[in-house]
Amino acid sequence: MAEEQPQESGRTTPRLFDPLWIIALFVGLSEATVGIATTQARGWSQGLLASFAVIFPLIVFGVFFTALWRKPELLYAPGDVPEPVPTPDFVQGMHRAAPNNLKLIRSVVRQTLESVLPSALEVEVPARAINEVVRNAVAIVQADLQNQALKIDFSVVAEALGHTEVVIDNTTTVSEFLDWLWGALAYYFAPHTYGAEWVVVDRITLKAFADMGSNWAAEHGLAIDNRPLVEVGIGPGMELLVVPKVPDAVAQGGRANGANGKARATVPWPASETTHEGWLIVDHLNGS
Repeated sequence: MAEEQPQESGRTTPRLFDPLWIIALFVGLSEATVGIATTQARGWSQGLLASFAVIFPLIVFGVFFTALWRKPELLYAPGDVPEPVPTPDFVQGMHRAAPNNLKLIRSVVRQTLESVLPSALEVEVPARAINEVVRNAVAIVQADLQNQALKIDFSVVAEALGHTEVVIDNTTTVSEFLDWLWGALAYYFAPHTYGAEWVVVDRITLKAFADMGSNWAAEHGLAIDNRPLVEVGIGPGMELLVVPKVPDAVAQGGRANGANGKARATVPWPASETTHEGWLIVDHLNGS
């Protein structure tokens, strides 16, 4: 079950089907076999096979979603890991930051319920008003999460990545934030290149937050940059652009190269782009 995938060097390496294909094939063949057997069976055996045909996929899907939640790396084939990225770094990037986001969301929900429900329950709430209380609580949670969100724009690196939001609070560290951010950019930049190859920029002030991350930590004799994001000037409600540094080749009219000198596909360098403090900025994002 391998297909050959050509590389730029002329060599070919096996590209295995990922586990999702294997799961789908296994479930499909099992269901087809049981379905045929059910049509040929009679009596209690037919009922047993019919029950199996219904219960078996539910068990498989339960295991699948558990793995997706707890161990998402198990659903990737080795060939799915970007070439310059070590597998341990790829796995670590999947797991970092998400637990803190979940803790923050749970905290916001708990605080909202604690503030909304007691006042609503001080008086007898008619049954028809319960839905209204719930809707109000949900609206407050959504507003609070929106206020805690940090907006990220990846479109300078690749239009396909678009925009996203991440929920942060005063305890979110630089390391957690950059690990999550690099997880979305692993195809475009090698690990531990923040501040050297790419950086985040404040969309409003165009300030580049280059002095943080693993390079900053190494300069200060630390393993990782565990400073709170707010300490470096990044907080909830801000809008950040992810931008690559302008290489000398680009400044001279060439194109950007990524790790190992290979061209970074889909990283745009049109004439409409300008620079600010050595970082690539798109004119229409500057408001110009």
